[in-house]
Amino acid sequence: MLYLKECPLLLQEILLLQDNQLDDMPDMSPFWHQCLRTLNIAQNKFTKIPLPVCYLSALESLDVSGNGIKQLPAVIEWQTATLKRLDLSNNNLLHYDSEKG
Repeated sequence: MLYLKECPLLLQEILLLQDNQLDDMPDMSPFWHQCLRTLNIAQNKFTKIPLPVCYLSALESLDVSGNGIKQLPAVIEWQTATLKRLDLSNNNLLHYDSEKG
């Protein structure tokens, strides 16, 4: 029997989920919050950046381009201090209020 903590996928630094018709994500932090460095969820159906993504503390690169994102999470929600690259191109961002998100 293979337990989740032994799953080789949980040790990955890159997760590519682009072009999958996704509109929500489960909580990923118990598994990937300290090792996932690159996440590509471009070309899906997100209207906002899923909060579980904000809790990926080792994340360095996030591609959410080509979705229908209208606003960003509040600054207080982001726990991605290592984030160096954020691609928000081809979305529907309207306005960003740093206090409300």
